[in-house]
Amino acid sequence: MAAHLDIIIAMESFPTDRCPAEVMAALGTLGLAEVERCCLIKLSFHATYILEFGGQSRALRTRAILQLVGSELGDTPLFRFDRPISAPSIEKASTLAKEAGIRVPDVIASGMVSSWGEIRNVPFVVYEFIETETVEDVVCAPASELHRILAGIRESLAARPLTGIDTEPIQRFNNVFELIEYLTSLARDVNDMDLVLALQTIAQDFCDIEPKEPVLIHQNLNDVNALCSKDPGGSSDRWQLDALIDWECAVVADPRLAWDYGEPWSTLRLLCLVVRDRWLAVMASRGGSAAASIPRCTMEEIVEDYDQHLQQLLTTKCVGDVTPLKELVGNGRRI
Repeated sequence: MAAHLDIIIAMESFPTDRCPAEVMAALGTLGLAEVERCCLIKLSFHATYILEFGGQSRALRTRAILQLVGSELGDTPLFRFDRPISAPSIEKASTLAKEAGIRVPDVIASGMVSSWGEIRNVPFVVYEFIETETVEDVVCAPASELHRILAGIRESLAARPLTGIDTEPIQRFNNVFELIEYLTSLARDVNDMDLVLALQTIAQDFCDIEPKEPVLIHQNLNDVNALCSKDPGGSSDRWQLDALIDWECAVVADPRLAWDYGEPWSTLRLLCLVVRDRWLAVMASRGGSAAASIPRCTMEEIVEDYDQHLQQLLTTKCVGDVTPLKELVGNGRRI
């Protein structure tokens, strides 16, 4: 498999206790003191560092979060291969979220690191450090409070339509038919007529559904990304949102594409996942310029749930016989 499709392995070459010179330069122009300590705290689709500043700083910041964007493609249902994750897309999503009234970390600086470890051209974003009681896999808001907070986020985002608003370079579908057309083009790329037919069929199910204006969608609303703490001004069991993080896979689209669990929305999301995975697998197996056209990603991790998604899709009767993935890419060939 091409190196740019196994980005987690490549990111293991990242220094764990140094800050890239390009990041230091960007922070210096803002009057921030020199980074006294840099520590890698998480390595997943991206690399996350905590920065600690020494001396005096005009911005009066003592800590910040540095994110180096490793994977240009997430594992979410709504995607565009021609709109890879980038520092500008993350910054734009953060700005739009703020305009919708969502508390998000301030973006302090962003740019590009020319080379870090084994990877070249690594986008970076430096965020405000958020004080919170949330600790991943350890502490989060109680289920009822988290449900209330996430519902409030969806409501705020849905209340700000983005028709006629410039949202570049965020991935965008102005209506459900744009998404289906895009998925159909990908299915044709890999000569998968079963999926082309399935997409043509499901398009008919949306003909009588009233469209909604596109809004900003966060595709990973969960207890990890919704940083929360107990509300000091409320009752003892009330929690509040400190900030919503992880805007890498933001998309502008009809909110039901992400948040409606009825039909035909759920089936369309399954089709998104199956089309994505089959396109990735086939293009990677072709090698050469086809494989090179795939955005930098953690491909095996992205497609690992393909069989589960396909079985769920088959139960909907949306598709009939579907060619197994191994037959498309060649038996025994590692994708």
